Amino acid sequence: MIITTNRNFEDWENLFGDGVIASAIIDMIVHHTTMVKLKQIL
Repeated sequence: MIITTNRNFEDWENLFGDGVIASAIIDMIVHHTTMVKLKQIL
């Protein structure tokens, strides 16, 4: 499964409206994952 977002994890509390729910979702997503962070180069 590939999940993409343009939001930082710090922004997810405002996105979901609840820090506890956002933290639980992030924890489930990143458990046993490989994260690739891409940067835009101009």
